[in-house]
Amino acid sequence: MIVLGISDSITSGAAIVADGRVLAAVHEERLNRQKMSLGFPAASISEVLRIASLQMKDIDHVTVATNSLFWIPKPVKLEDYFRKSRGGQSRDLFLASGSLLAKWTGGNELSREVYHQVKSFLTRTRRSHIKETLSSNWGYSGELSFVNHHLAHCASAYFTSGMRDATAISLDGAGDGASSHVYNVRDGVFRLINKVDSYDSIGNYYAYVTHLCGFQAHKHEGKITGLAAYGKNSYADLLRDFIRYEAGKIRNVGGCFDWSAIKKLQQKIGDQFSLKPGAGRWSVRQCQIEPATP
Repeated sequence: MIVLGISDSITSGAAIVADGRVLAAVHEERLNRQKMSLGFPAASISEVLRIASLQMKDIDHVTVATNSLFWIPKPVKLEDYFRKSRGGQSRDLFLASGSLLAKWTGGNELSREVYHQVKSFLTRTRRSHIKETLSSNWGYSGELSFVNHHLAHCASAYFTSGMRDATAISLDGAGDGASSHVYNVRDGVFRLINKVDSYDSIGNYYAYVTHLCGFQAHKHEGKITGLAAYGKNSYADLLRDFIRYEAGKIRNVGGCFDWSAIKKLQQKIGDQFSLKPGAGRWSVRQCQIEPATP
């Protein structure tokens, strides 16, 4: 079987797998020179077909990562996540409302599920858009399926690991209502054994801290990880008032999300951070960094 895989989220791209062997894989950013492009990867699809010396009529199945996602028809450069539009007016309004209602929507499982269902409803047209685009651009009318965000992450890790049995773990900001999935995998069969709701995402807190330190969220978190080795844990107790591990679970005890979390963190930290007039950017006033121990 020859499968075309598509991702239209951050760092979108496409890949072709034939009987478990990767024939081609390309990120859209490599073709349009727009770092971490997000949106439907039309150029990547054409390129992997070219690399694999295939035509769309040779594809047996198309699978798309992530079930619920806002439709972006043409890839765009990932802009500064908390300072500019994040994929269109509908998505911005949805995130803004989630930020305002975080204290209540995150309080119990029922309200969280309602929030996730609302997103699923708002993003429902993406499926038909993708089907229509594949048909009009390449004449594809075959099988099309959508895969859970975290299952896609774990499947790519498992099937390229060479292992028969494994524990597969994904942990990121959010996708399909969760920030983490844990699977027990036996001979290619995935069994979900644990998950963390997107409201309790430690990955999101990495994004908030990245933003507050003056970097670009969803792009420069690795810089924060690297700098952490040289710093002091001055804010560990403060962060535990927001996100912590207790009773076997990661919990967002701060009762905030997105912009509400950033504002609440800024208020807690006090004058350690300041907003430069007119710059729309946070900058660190005081940074305690010590040289690495030899």
